[in-house]
Amino acid sequence: MDSLNILFLHSGPDLPDISGKIKSKYHYFSEFSSGIIITPVCEKKYLKLKNIGNFQYHPFLYHQGGALKRNLFYIFNIIRFVCFYTQKNKIDIIVSPNPLLSGMLALLIGNYIGAKVVIEVNGNFEAAFTFGWGGG
Repeated sequence: MDSLNILFLHSGPDLPDISGKIKSKYHYFSEFSSGIIITPVCEKKYLKLKNIGNFQYHPFLYHQGGALKRNLFYIFNIIRFVCFYTQKNKIDIIVSPNPLLSGMLALLIGNYIGAKVVIEVNGNFEAAFTFGWGGG
């Protein structure tokens, strides 16, 4: 089986230092896939590309204005990046940890580029790894 190329669409603004159990999620996914993580961050000093396992972390600056401007800015940046990225790479799966804006955007983009879409259920992401399949 070929390695899957996964796009994670985070709605942020994320903390720049993904650590602990959240970081191990991407290392686990790196065993059978690679891809990108797109997320808004809260300050310019966090606009650094980095790798987490086989995933490239691509932050963009979170817009601080009103809700309409913030959401339009988010949509614009995601679509701009996906258009640029898909010129050279195929995305197999799009994952959104939020069923609202990023989830709807994932559905639209997935439909347009022919990728499968996974929309995660909101919750405590660290607790998901603590309790997981084995119960708690």
